[in-house]
Amino acid sequence: VCAQTTGDNLLLEINILNRFTDVQVKDVPCDDTVSCPDGSTCCKTKEEKWACCPLPEAVCCEDFVHCCPKGKKCNLAAQTCDDGTHSVPWAEKVPSIPRQDVQVKNVPCDDTVSCPDGSTCCKTKEEKWACCPLPQLETKKL
Repeated sequence: VCAQTTGDNLLLEINILNRFTDVQVKDVPCDDTVSCPDGSTCCKTKEEKWACCPLPEAVCCEDFVHCCPKGKKCNLAAQTCDDGTHSVPWAEKVPSIPRQDVQVKNVPCDDTVSCPDGSTCCKTKEEKWACCPLPQLETKKL
């Protein structure tokens, strides 16, 4: 819920993120031009471009091709992901997504979520991001 602390203290009930269907706010932005799907991690390629590891908060391997789950280390020799107790197969990166629908002027809420220009990022009671359809509001959780 967003609260405007000036004027009439207008309270706005808002729809969480999917109110703006033209903006893919759940994509993970790698930079201003490409992003990765929600639940994935941006990793650099040998060509210094971005690719997507299909794991959240993943470890990008030094071979610039593979990645491992959070908390694991890339074992290049064995081609696995290790944590000292067991190994799991590593994942191969997939191409990143051009950010044609997301404008550079969007309002970033954090590293993974943004709201359309002219709106304000707000936290819900559940600590999730939401977009208030008014610019520069001061926010508080209700």
